[in-house]
Amino acid sequence: MKDRGYFNGLRRLGEKLGLLHFRDWWLGELAGMIPRKLIGAARNAMEQRVLVATNGLRVTFSRIVDGSLVEAASLDMGAHGAAEQRLAFMREMKQISPQTAEVALCLPSHLVLCKKITLPPATEENLRQVLAFEMDRLTPFKAEQVYFDYRFAHRDKQLDVSLAVTPKAALDEQLKQLSAWGAEVTAVLVTSNVPDGISWNLLPAGQRQMGKAARLSRFTFALASGLVILLCVAVALPIWKKREALLALNPLLHKAHQQAEKAEDLRRQFETLLAEYNYLLTKKRETPPVVAILDEVTRVLPNDTWVQHLDLKGTELQIQGETASSSKLVALFEQSKILHGANFRAPLTKGMGENSERFQLAAETRPLPSLETEPRVSLLPTQSVAAAPGKAP
Repeated sequence: MKDRGYFNGLRRLGEKLGLLHFRDWWLGELAGMIPRKLIGAARNAMEQRVLVATNGLRVTFSRIVDGSLVEAASLDMGAHGAAEQRLAFMREMKQISPQTAEVALCLPSHLVLCKKITLPPATEENLRQVLAFEMDRLTPFKAEQVYFDYRFAHRDKQLDVSLAVTPKAALDEQLKQLSAWGAEVTAVLVTSNVPDGISWNLLPAGQRQMGKAARLSRFTFALASGLVILLCVAVALPIWKKREALLALNPLLHKAHQQAEKAEDLRRQFETLLAEYNYLLTKKRETPPVVAILDEVTRVLPNDTWVQHLDLKGTELQIQGETASSSKLVALFEQSKILHGANFRAPLTKGMGENSERFQLAAETRPLPSLETEPRVSLLPTQSVAAAPGKAP
């Protein structure tokens, strides 16, 4: 989870610096260098996927042709015995797609709840956990009763998310039946959204497998990555040669280094004394006063929030209380100048009020900005140590 937050931070930084536009341009240039046969093979592999829809013992096979869902065949399993159903299914698969046994299960629209929701930007780093936590509020189900997937529709001051949810019981029954018939299910799609290209995949993460199309897509990505690595080598090679030239000059600097060691020892002693003197000033700056924290909490919390318990442990602030606007608390604390990293430590529970919820929230304090008026001792600007005339090159 920390890695995901790290990469999300890099993405936001890239958007501010305009690096994402450069990335899109560069990948477009690399795509032009990929052989057309390879691109055509990837497109054909996507169209070779067989889409299966089940209705009891009635099985419908479909294909994607020119972006449209076309029915290829249908099979009535009720006309076969339990031992013959697997043979009949695999025989039909061989006729439709002789090269693969991979299928994508298509769920009818009445088994899938599709919903668009809006969330604060701070929830992006832990979006799947947030959706699971809020599932009983967003849908009639609890998180342990459903499989769900999401896609970002828009990112701005708020996150617009498209959510798809299906009950576990219905999906597990169909997956079990297809597995008994010998099908290798690589994705679970929504029938009404397949032609639109919406890439919801309701298959549980632990059961997902890499199909041929996905493997080919990864090969294409690896090829593009290899080209990027070659570019990096071309840029780094001159720098490496300059580094070797610098290493050749090290013997000439050795004498000057010996003469500078004595001065460096004195400098380290002075820095040690200086650090001891400025220790208290640094601790004071890094830790905001309790009064300032209380004032900031009072300013950030909305009027419909009551604090019952507040605890400050080092740099961590823990708050317990009741509120009528729990979904806004994390975003409000992220706007604070001395508090950050706000998150709920426990699930929300029903409060004493009619629309209130009990919450337990934790946040980290930020160091105070340094002031020029602080009586802080600093080193004077230093000059490079020059050797005595006639003793150094």
